[in-house]
Amino acid sequence: MEYWEMPAEWSEEYLQTFEPVLHSVLRGYHVSNTNSEYQDLLQLGRILILETFQRLGGNPLEEQRYIYASYIKRGFTWICLREFSKENQQKMRECSDESLEFMLGSDSDIQGQLETSEELGKLYELLTPRQKKTLELFLEQSDSIKELAELEGRCKSKYYRDRQAIQKKYQQWIKGGNLNG
Repeated sequence: MEYWEMPAEWSEEYLQTFEPVLHSVLRGYHVSNTNSEYQDLLQLGRILILETFQRLGGNPLEEQRYIYASYIKRGFTWICLREFSKENQQKMRECSDESLEFMLGSDSDIQGQLETSEELGKLYELLTPRQKKTLELFLEQSDSIKELAELEGRCKSKYYRDRQAIQKKYQQWIKGGNLNG
């Protein structure tokens, strides 16, 4: 007998008996009954209950009840995993689309970056050769001031003063002030 041909009272009785198994599996995955997909998953589980009756035959309300319950639990676990996997793949596709858009940027972002690069180039031209070398080392290395000064062959205090002078010029440049000081 097909499950859609079974009398309504039988299907209601089977659903009332085995639906707590579905709720148990959903609780195990921390899916609350307020979740938007809870009812969708529950409906898939109800169909599984009726299909299980059709496949295994017999009377699931008698001695085979535990076999039916374990079969339903295992089957519903796989259904949930498949649905969660589909959902996660969709989210990953959305995230990768967003990250691709971010990485490519819009035309206005690229134009802004070019303008900023040109402005920083102008600021770089205002630095002394020693300050340029100090800035390049500072940007390329992640070492401490002492280690950078040793790399450059200078004492720490002179390196520190150069770095402060660069910062001062940068701050003046940001404020639009005089860059010659």
